[in-house]
Amino acid sequence: MERFLKIFLAIIIIGVLILIGLGMRQIIQTITRSNDLGLDNILSNLENTPKTIKAVVVKVNDKSLMVISIANEEVGEIYTCSFAKEGNIGFKMGQEILIHYDGTIFATYPGSFSNVEKIEVVKEKSEIEIPEKYLRYCYSSFDNVSIVINDFNNSGMTFTITDSNKYKYDYSKEYVITKKNKEIEEENKKIEERNKNALEQQLEQEKAKNQEGKNYTTGFTPPETPKEVWEEVPKISNIKSENTGSYSEVGNTYTRNYDWANLYGQLGEGEYKFRTKINEIISKTIEINFTIDKNGKVTYSKPIIDNI
Repeated sequence: MERFLKIFLAIIIIGVLILIGLGMRQIIQTITRSNDLGLDNILSNLENTPKTIKAVVVKVNDKSLMVISIANEEVGEIYTCSFAKEGNIGFKMGQEILIHYDGTIFATYPGSFSNVEKIEVVKEKSEIEIPEKYLRYCYSSFDNVSIVINDFNNSGMTFTITDSNKYKYDYSKEYVITKKNKEIEEENKKIEERNKNALEQQLEQEKAKNQEGKNYTTGFTPPETPKEVWEEVPKISNIKSENTGSYSEVGNTYTRNYDWANLYGQLGEGEYKFRTKINEIISKTIEINFTIDKNGKVTYSKPIIDNI
């Protein structure tokens, strides 16, 4: 009887372990399917086992593809995919493909698949529509964008944006104006000088210790941190910046006419920055530096497009 109970308990324990194993396997499969929507980095780097991912070709480069992952007919993230050993087997935009790789996705942007072993064309034309934000990312260029200032005074400005890309960028109507704080700028110069002196003192201490035959090489942490020099101009109302402008679009030209007299008032003497966003996957900003002298005269530099 005792022997029978031991055998019976052993069978129950083995059964429970099998059920736990099957449950964990289901959980991993569920997470893996979710990864196709942009979470691949987490599980792929842990498992590092061969995997496949379904994707749609967005762009064909010389030695790689730009693709968007798909799972359950939903669009995921954009990735870079190197060709397999077969090279370019006739890839084209819109194809649905199956990518075989080693399970690792590098945490760059866009992410990229490690050791692509094979790429299969599943459909010549996928039913998945490529979002325009990814088409812009792959095909548009800020080299095809020009910005011209038409009018500028201490209470407003007018400028035009000419975008000759097929997939035009999304230009925000909101903006912000910041002013350089001269007092903070001067204080930062003193902070930099004090940090420089602190570094020289530490180097002297290390030099003395080394002469005594002691290993005393350490990193340097500046004792003081410089403050932000550029501060938003104080507002005189709660009006939204986008409501201070008028806008027009003709063909590939966008006109922005801003009057910030009711938002910031008439700007006084000083150095300023005007910034408005370009709302893309990796946001950019249109920046215009300008100066107002004591007589209210405005001088400005050429508009630039830069990272936020």
